[in-house]
Amino acid sequence: MAKEKAYPVHVCTRLDRLSEARVTEIAREESLKKKRKAAQQAFAKIGWGSTPEHKELALDLVQILFEIDHCRGRQKSLSEKIDEVIANAHQGDLFDNEDLDNLTGRQSIDQVVKSFARQPAAEPEDPDQQQLPVGGPNAGKPADPPPAPLQFAGVDEHLQASVNELDMREDLKGKCIQAECPTIGHLATLLDSPGRADLRDKLNVGEKQAAEIAKAVKAFRAKHRDAMRKAETA
Repeated sequence: MAKEKAYPVHVCTRLDRLSEARVTEIAREESLKKKRKAAQQAFAKIGWGSTPEHKELALDLVQILFEIDHCRGRQKSLSEKIDEVIANAHQGDLFDNEDLDNLTGRQSIDQVVKSFARQPAAEPEDPDQQQLPVGGPNAGKPADPPPAPLQFAGVDEHLQASVNELDMREDLKGKCIQAECPTIGHLATLLDSPGRADLRDKLNVGEKQAAEIAKAVKAFRAKHRDAMRKAETA
């Protein structure tokens, strides 16, 4: 029977310290799981909300979750270190063990949270230090051209009239003008599209308001077309 080879003292010391640290992390995770369950039960008891009590519970739960993840990461890292020590010991490598305190030491909760936090975004440039072009930030940019006026002729010439000529509520007239639809022709063009959806989107109105506007435009067009026909037959 082959004689088993004993590890040197410095290897055993290293394995003992790493193993103890791993066992500590396993026990700590179990304790944190119980805290997590208690926090979840507390949430279930008071329901969801935004009171100071809810916020305090939420902060506690977030801290617990961070620490659980950190414990699991530490266990994995320590297990890998133990395997590494065993593999290297079989090859006769020596260890000075000066790094044991760093390998087995624990981080504070602030360090744990920072290890999971995203890197902060770059600081925005101080607007007072920015070099603005002469004339302001928009200098040199071409101005947006005004919307081209709609042109109507013949039987539709009356559509160039203002929306103020329509028989409808004043607030609806204001919505039309505010949406850059100052003439009846603008509204007629929208209404001649496949449905009233374009009118609702453009004027930011509901179905009922769109129906009132459509009714007023239809009545205006019918009235003026009748007048045109009568004038032609007179």
